[in-house]
Amino acid sequence: MKFSAFLLLAICVLISGFIHGCRKNFTRQRYETIYTGMQDREVLDILGEPNGENAQSWWYEGKQPYYKAIIQFENSRVKDKSWSWSRPRQTPIP
Repeated sequence: MKFSAFLLLAICVLISGFIHGCRKNFTRQRYETIYTGMQDREVLDILGEPNGENAQSWWYEGKQPYYKAIIQFENSRVKDKSWSWSRPRQTPIP
């Protein structure tokens, strides 16, 4: 019984580590690898799912400290990118 409980716990820890390791992290280092002309699916592989998107751009946000990147696309390829350090808006736009 003790062995089964230990084995189950070990499996849970391994699965948790695997899931955490597979999650993409938005960082400045990863952002710097994005270049003009890169395909959108490659950006997804590097940065993961964006925090938001519209027809021509994706944006990513970090929380501690707050930073934001915007990746603009044209024909499913990176057209431009920008990085900013700022604080999120505290009051809604009227």
